[in-house]
Amino acid sequence: MFYKLILNIFKLMVRILFGFEVVHAHKSPIPEGKLIVCSMHTSNLDPIFLAVAFPHQLHFMAKVELFQIPVFGYLLKKLGAFPVNRGSNDIGAVKTAFKILKENKAFAIFPEGTRYKEGEEKKGFKDGISMIAYKSDSQILPVYITKYPKLFQKVKAVIGDPVFIPRGNNNSFEAALYSETSRIIMEKIEELSEYAK
Repeated sequence: MFYKLILNIFKLMVRILFGFEVVHAHKSPIPEGKLIVCSMHTSNLDPIFLAVAFPHQLHFMAKVELFQIPVFGYLLKKLGAFPVNRGSNDIGAVKTAFKILKENKAFAIFPEGTRYKEGEEKKGFKDGISMIAYKSDSQILPVYITKYPKLFQKVKAVIGDPVFIPRGNNNSFEAALYSETSRIIMEKIEELSEYAK
């Protein structure tokens, strides 16, 4: 109930301020059930754009510092976000991600691990998200969001086709696969930018 109320407010806000539009690049429906949504991160508004773009609730990994802000931290928890300590291998956050997927739900993550500003060199994706997808047998859904949104300039969320990681049978295969999958997801997100023009 609380989530839907806040989401409706966000929907109205982004449509008025950004003319927000959702584009399905290949006309494929969004998969139901457990799903990992991946996007690049250039704006503090990116989580809102993602939440509005999806028909069902997304849970978010968010940096732990945000949960320490009075009121805002409380709202984050109510909206289904969970904290991650970016400076370490946060086992608790990883376990929470697996729990969400086991419950057949979706969560969203920005695999660079941080937001990058206009003019900064593009960061590579961390391999942790590929590991979670592989271990949980989950699909990864690439999404492109218009970079560096400005008020009253159109913003689009372009949703691609899901990526499923093939199974392997040894640890060295898995390690190489995580890195390759992260690279592929990053490329697919960049390719989706063509549909945002």
